[in-house]
Parts: sequence; C-alpha cells; structure tokens
Amino acid sequence: MDLVMECKRKIIPMQEPVITKEKVIACLSKLKAKKAAGPDGIKPELYKALMKSKTCTWQDLSAFPEIGKNLPENDRRFIMYDVKSEVHKGHLHLKTDLYENLLRLESAHAAIVHNVEKIPGEAAMTFHAFCDNENAPFKQAVIILVIHIPGKYENLSWERLENTIDDYLMGIWGEQLQEKDVSAIVSRVANAPVLIKPESAERLNYACESL
Repeated sequence: MDLVMECKRKIIPMQEPVITKEKVIACLSKLKAKKAAGPDGIKPELYKALMKSKTCTWQDLSAFPEIGKNLPENDRRFIMYDVKSEVHKGHLHLKTDLYENLLRLESAHAAIVHNVEKIPGEAAMTFHAFCDNENAPFKQAVIILVIHIPGKYENLSWERLENTIDDYLMGIWGEQLQEKDVSAIVSRVANAPVLIKPESAERLNYACESL
C-alpha cells in the first residue's frame, strides 16, 4: 500500500521497511535483560543467549539435538533433553530424569525437550507443574517442547494447529492416563504452538551462516 503525500505536487510512495539479518542482530544486541516477555512469551534472555552462542535460533530449534554440539561443554544456560535417547531405559527412569533436568531451570535460561511425543503418559505428568502458567516453579525460564507431527507440512493448517496437536497428544497419552489428567497436561504444553517448516541443511546454513 502506498502512502500518498502532497509535497511540491509530487507523489511520494511509502517505502517498505527492509529487514536484514544484520538489522535483526543489531536489535537483539540492544535487548535489555530482566525485561517483560513480548507477545510470544519469550524473554530477552533467551534471544540474547542464543545469539551469543553464534547459532541461528530457529535452525537450532528445528535441528535439535545438533544444537548441543554448538555449545561449550560448561554452558549452563540451556537444558537440552532428547526423550528418544532416554525412553529405552524405562518409564520410571525417564520420569525421574526429566524431572531432575527441569529442576536445573533454577539457574538456566531455557529448556528444550525434543521428541515429546515419545514420552509415556506417566512421565508426561512432569509437565503439569513446570508448564503451569500461574504457579510454575521457574517463571523466568522458557520451556520449548518439540513435537514431531506425522504427515506433510503442506497438509497442516495454522488455523487448526492447536487442535491438531491436542488431538495427537490426547491419542498418545489417553491410553495411559485418565481423561482429566490428559486434558490438564495438553492444555499446558500446547497453548502456544509454532509450526516449523522442514528445510534442507543447505538452506538453513545459508540463512544462518553470518550469525
């Protein structure tokens, strides 16, 4: 849309803002810590921490658990947890291990839990407390749950994304838990879903190479 202004009888079109990676990085570097989260619920600390790790935020989230390879061994800002690598050890072990890892949020910025769909119902109850919007024990931290939904990206609808995730998790955990428990967990873990489109490694590297 053009903004029409009369200036010495000339029509001046309104220029669209140009957004570049350099401008985004500059904005991120100016973010101040300990400020309120934006509409997306993500606090400045997470953006700044991910930027300092010299990796692209969305590449890291979509390519997890490779993100761990980009972080120093003593980096305690993030909690990286892959359910797939722990589920074979048994339900009780997974529940205890997941709980103990999430307790580390007391001193970490964020936790990223991958392959959430592979968590058995009993272990999934761990999210009931940690993802409580009102009484979460570590409200200063961000918990990002990565779920792999079957089907093609092109067939998923943004308008029905939340219902799609709800139905998917209800089907998985509903066989192991009471309906009221499943509803309580799903409402807390799937209240702000983001759909990440699968991209090739080449495209992701091109988009994030300068970070």
